[in-house]
Amino acid sequence: MTQEIIEGNKLIAEFMNQQGHSCKDAYAENWNALMPVVEKIESLDTGYKFQICRKRATIIEDSMTQLHVGTTKEDSKIKSVFVACCNFITWHNSLTPSSGR
Repeated sequence: MTQEIIEGNKLIAEFMNQQGHSCKDAYAENWNALMPVVEKIESLDTGYKFQICRKRATIIEDSMTQLHVGTTKEDSKIKSVFVACCNFITWHNSLTPSSGR
């Protein structure tokens, strides 16, 4: 398991309020663990939408402006979604006061 995956797992666990989550339960390798993260991102008040196609994952703001939040392309579909989630959470945390998480 690479350092990037370990840090990503920690970031996602914090976002999902699962600080005790074991890094061995890798979000990067488990759709059952990763899809609730996608669902939480899509349920945020601003309204974000995932688009997953082949090995690419895109997150856009689901509004009239269709703000493009980010696209990732990796060597597998699950890794693309994992990286997109990590990038989104990092971006979202930079906009949100730490007391609001």
